[in-house]
Amino acid sequence: MKKNLFYQLVLILTLCLAAACSSDDNKDKDSSSYAGTYTGDNLNMTVSGVTMSGKEATISDTGVLTLKNVVPGQASIDITLTDTNGALQGSTTFTGGSVSVSGNVDKSKLNLAVTIQMSNALIGTWNLLPYTVDTSTGALTSTPIFLDITPADLSVTFMGNTMTSTQFATSIEFLLGNYAQGMTSVTFDADGFMTATFATGIKATCPKGLMQYYVSDKMIYFIPNLEAIMAIASTRADMSNLLNLINQLTVEGIPLLFTVSGNSLQISITKEMIMPYLEIFNSAILPLLPTDNETVALLKELFPELYVIINSSTSLVMGMSLTK
Repeated sequence: MKKNLFYQLVLILTLCLAAACSSDDNKDKDSSSYAGTYTGDNLNMTVSGVTMSGKEATISDTGVLTLKNVVPGQASIDITLTDTNGALQGSTTFTGGSVSVSGNVDKSKLNLAVTIQMSNALIGTWNLLPYTVDTSTGALTSTPIFLDITPADLSVTFMGNTMTSTQFATSIEFLLGNYAQGMTSVTFDADGFMTATFATGIKATCPKGLMQYYVSDKMIYFIPNLEAIMAIASTRADMSNLLNLINQLTVEGIPLLFTVSGNSLQISITKEMIMPYLEIFNSAILPLLPTDNETVALLKELFPELYVIINSSTSLVMGMSLTK
């Protein structure tokens, strides 16, 4: 009888020890064990399922996650993490939206899924206004592109012709409107990504992940994902220095003005806003473009003239009109 009681006590103690060990194994790890900065190969980050390379995430000793240039419009944002058996989660709000994260640290690598939810007047799909010409008169009746320019002189010379500012603006609307009709729509998603669709036969693409956006003070800012653009660029090696230069100008995003009135949207840019990018295009991009494409060849021929006219103008507003 005593022997049976002894065995029973041993069994109970064994079970208690096993339970204690199991309980210790399931305890949340100290957040300080995850503390550190994660980047490069030590960071696997997705935003709405899109892999985002070249980003940085830091976890403090107190379990606060800091994301840098991940949420559009937020140079840095802090999220307090909870740790449940190694599963990390957290969320916070910012002006115009919210962000939540989930993930884990596995062998010094942070796996992080980021979900962004924005609220702004642009969310939805917008179609470009049609490009139409009156077949009887040849007059432009509708175009997605508009231009209002005041040249330095009363007249300008473009494509070998001397014309007034109104005639020049109409010529640009004809020219760019014709090319712009290849893009059929633009979509601003609530997760901060912008995508575009193109007409059949147009060799262009703007899938999810290439461009993010945010809205602030009645302006829209576009943030290109340079890593993704480089990955699909046919001349990636030649474009690396150029993209690094652009990256310096797009930390906060490329700013554009916008107005929404009912189902109509206008996105525009002024001379002061566009000149830094035209200078880059003229000096760094234009020389790299191939000449075996008719459209590109025409662009290379006309752009230097456009650059001089725009640079010398006293005012300029150019933009695109869209509708739902």
